Amino acid sequence: MTDTVEPSLLHILVFIVVGGAVLLVSIAITNIRVRSRRKRLARLESEVNEGLAPRMRSVVYEHVEKSYHTKIQPSPLDSGIRGWDISGGVGKDVHFREEVSRSWRKVEKAVLSRYPSLHRPDHVTIREYIEFLSDRFAGLSRSACLRYISLYESARFGRGEFTVEERETYRRAIAAIMGFFDVDIMP
Repeated sequence: MTDTVEPSLLHILVFIVVGGAVLLVSIAITNIRVRSRRKRLARLESEVNEGLAPRMRSVVYEHVEKSYHTKIQPSPLDSGIRGWDISGGVGKDVHFREEVSRSWRKVEKAVLSRYPSLHRPDHVTIREYIEFLSDRFAGLSRSACLRYISLYESARFGRGEFTVEERETYRRAIAAIMGFFDVDIMP
């Protein structure tokens, strides 16, 4: 003999109340997490706003927004598009913008290999550092430094694609700078 309990109205109401309570608690926890994330972002935004001029602030926000929405990935179809190295060289999977944007590290490394005291401080921009180097070393081509700065800034902050001539101009400028410090840029 088995006893079966028929669900009564009371059982159904208890089940609905407990389910509703669980749902409300989960919504409350989610809201708390969202509010704390918004507070962190607002705090970060206020810290950024304090240290930047309005024009630079808009450049930073544009760059951050762009970096969230664009992820450049090479594919076989991209090989004919300007920006990707189609020569099949060492940097064949590196977009030209990224190569130029990261090139200041190579320049600093070349400088430090001969002049360890000329480390670029964090508060000094790349423009200021390259101009400092061109002022400090008379043999360093000022025009090559200015071309490098111009192409670096357009790669780092600009939106347009580079032409083949601009890529060659960059390669000549970086070769002149690195060559001054007796560093071969080819691996």
